[in-house]
Amino acid sequence: MMYSDATKVRTLPIENSEGKENHNGYIPVELTYAEEARAKNTTQHSEVNPLGIHDSTTQQYLMGLGNVRQEESQQSSQKIEYEYWQNHSKKYNERLGKEPGNVPLWLEFVRFQDEAYLYLFQGTDSNNKDSKKKHKRNRKALAERKISILDSAIKKNFRSLELQFERLEIGKDIWDDKKLKQEWGTLIFNFPNKIKVWHQYLIFMKTHFTSFNLSVVVQTFAKCTERLQQMHSGVFLTHSPPPDLGRCLVDIAVQLAQIWRQGGHMERSIALFQALVELNFFSPKHLCTKDTPVEARLALFEAFWDSRAPRFGEENAIGWAQVMERKQKVEFPEVILSGTQDEEDDIISQGGTTSRLWLALETSRERHHWLPWAQDPEDCEDPDRMVPFEELSPHLFILDSVDERFYLVLQFLNFFGVPDTKTFTVSIPTVNKGQKKCNTTEISTNNDNAFEPQIIETLSDIDLFGSHFQLGKTHKISEILNFDTVGPSLLEDSCEEYYQFLCRLLQQASNIFDQSYRNRITVLYIKLLSKRYLIKKKNNTDKARLKSFGKELKKHIKNILKSEEFRMYLPVYLEYGKIEEAMGHFDEAENVYATALSVGTASGNALDITNVDFPAVMDLYKSYVHLEMDREGKLCDCKHSNNVMYSLCSLVIDGKFDAADGSHAPGGNVLKAKKKLNELLEFYSDSIAFNCDSHVPKDNEKLLTGKLVVFIAILQLLTVGFKPACIVFETIIDKIKGICKDPIPHKLEDIALPSESAITTPIMEEKRKNKGDKLKILESLYEDYLWLIEVSSQLGHLVRDGTMSPVSLRAILTSAVQVAPENQRFLLVLAQNQGWRDLLGGLEIHSQRSSSIVVLVSQILPHVQRTVTL
Repeated sequence: MMYSDATKVRTLPIENSEGKENHNGYIPVELTYAEEARAKNTTQHSEVNPLGIHDSTTQQYLMGLGNVRQEESQQSSQKIEYEYWQNHSKKYNERLGKEPGNVPLWLEFVRFQDEAYLYLFQGTDSNNKDSKKKHKRNRKALAERKISILDSAIKKNFRSLELQFERLEIGKDIWDDKKLKQEWGTLIFNFPNKIKVWHQYLIFMKTHFTSFNLSVVVQTFAKCTERLQQMHSGVFLTHSPPPDLGRCLVDIAVQLAQIWRQGGHMERSIALFQALVELNFFSPKHLCTKDTPVEARLALFEAFWDSRAPRFGEENAIGWAQVMERKQKVEFPEVILSGTQDEEDDIISQGGTTSRLWLALETSRERHHWLPWAQDPEDCEDPDRMVPFEELSPHLFILDSVDERFYLVLQFLNFFGVPDTKTFTVSIPTVNKGQKKCNTTEISTNNDNAFEPQIIETLSDIDLFGSHFQLGKTHKISEILNFDTVGPSLLEDSCEEYYQFLCRLLQQASNIFDQSYRNRITVLYIKLLSKRYLIKKKNNTDKARLKSFGKELKKHIKNILKSEEFRMYLPVYLEYGKIEEAMGHFDEAENVYATALSVGTASGNALDITNVDFPAVMDLYKSYVHLEMDREGKLCDCKHSNNVMYSLCSLVIDGKFDAADGSHAPGGNVLKAKKKLNELLEFYSDSIAFNCDSHVPKDNEKLLTGKLVVFIAILQLLTVGFKPACIVFETIIDKIKGICKDPIPHKLEDIALPSESAITTPIMEEKRKNKGDKLKILESLYEDYLWLIEVSSQLGHLVRDGTMSPVSLRAILTSAVQVAPENQRFLLVLAQNQGWRDLLGGLEIHSQRSSSIVVLVSQILPHVQRTVTL
């Protein structure tokens, strides 16, 4: 390759042979003396440049000379770069001198050191051993410099937890274990009532590899529970207890249960839950006073625990109080192996390596031996299966309110694998006489508590993508992603006892709460039954057994609906309809939905957000529409699409549900419905998008806004076409997104950091909540948008051009994932629609430092899919 000088050189002009002046219409510019000399030198022939085609730099290279200009250029660039970092550092120091209390700016300055490191600490030769040692020393020096900066920042902002956490995170790479534990101990001593500090400390104890020890971690949990209990009881007076202390204690207990389960002690996890429920729900009346200290109650509870009477969730469990009243002598039940010995003999008979046999035997035992040992202690071959009271007593606590106790039950049901408890919300209606309005108190397990664990046993065990990932065990991708479950699981047919245990848990839990709580527990119970049926169906269970199980399930649900308590409770009808769908009884499911909708909208106020049953009516109608559109895509008879149109017009115009039996909706009614829907949508979308500072939309308003968009899109799809239906979604999404977008910072002083959220005002808190509400609305809209795209592709007999290009679909999915990074459906569909070119960048652009396991696995799926299809 030929090189040329960066400076442009003019060639010498050719003299006119006739000696006459050229009249070219412009004044020619003559070369200077220096330019002429430079031009002659460039064209001068030499031994290394006989043809005169090389420039001066190439000639010097061929002669073995030079590199002086290159060195000078390198020195000049280094000087410019040095001045650049110096100027930035000066700006940071000036701002920090004026604003010593600006914690986000201190953190930004610490992160700035990483960028400056590339220039300040660079080695000359990465392959040289001395250079590598120097690089290691420089990295340590960089960490020490950061810690020094943070020490200065902490002196001026002692109460800032962000600075403390950043210091410990950096120190983890250069301090030894003793120093690290000492620093954490100091932080805990200074902030004993900060839940965030305890949370980070427990994470450190669980994840620090070089110092991890299960017994030490359990002792740390006990210390945390004890300190918070002391604040709650008033013994620890130097610090006030943190807010929402009851839920914090529950979250700590759930994390401890996860640690025990990961360590192979599922018996202790279940025993902890049983002990907490017995202690908080079934205490004798004379102990249920505020004057009774926790230690006195635990002393009496120990006798009950050691008696090994049936506990919560077990057969014939009657509760601690009744056991104390009856004073019956407990007889240990007989040891029944229940076929486990035969299963172990079969595993051994298959042969194989010692390691494979050991793993298979341990997996089988974990699957069957999960309850604490209930028989005579002398007959127990494995002492770890026994859970003495001394193991549990440091982790037991008393909850004051019914809401906190219900939260305890929900969190442990979620731990045991009961479906849909994460997004489960309890509403306790208080209906005024003569009115249909209600005030609700909500308890949600999907909150922003500090102790939300990130646990995974197996991909199959927690069913990462739920119903969105429907692959049988014989599928090639399932062979790669799914493996034997460690411990009991609802996803295994062989864990029938575990399923029965969860059923008893829910049945017994429903008896200890009032009706408002019992209604929700009953819904969870039906969801559990439905989940079990779907698992049996997915695992190719014998058809006769599956049919028999389905009949028992339907009979059980019908008995629930016959009771006076649940006869008018619409969520139970919703779950019943879903079970009929799962069984393939589509006509029966349609009748269930239609009956429930007719009852729920009999008063003619289907779209009235003040109606107590409004959320349930919307969920029922959504399921009805999904069922009808799916059947229309399969049967192509126009009957079911007509049912959707007719019922939708009736719901919007009259406020009542009316089934059509396949008849067309009058054109006038369609126009009226469109007009009314557009008016309602304009009002509620403006309320959400623009009036965020003066008006906080209620949950029912947000729900109605999303449903209005879906209703209009369905009408557009069935009367105009696919693209107009898409425009409905995109218009509303852009309208809400336009308000959500934050201004892009251009200057250093304008940079907004995530840690700035620590300094909040009531106005900022309200704006943050508003933004979170909008993101939830956008997530719901994107879910409905994807459903519309999927359904329209099956309606070729009704809709022209009803399919979307892969490029457009990926763009929508990318936007959806940006709105809801943890949404299982978005991640899975995006992973399944990745091309080879997309895999080069792929989903990694969406991952963050704190990405959950679902996000990480979704990044693997497209690669697995491509590998399997090769």
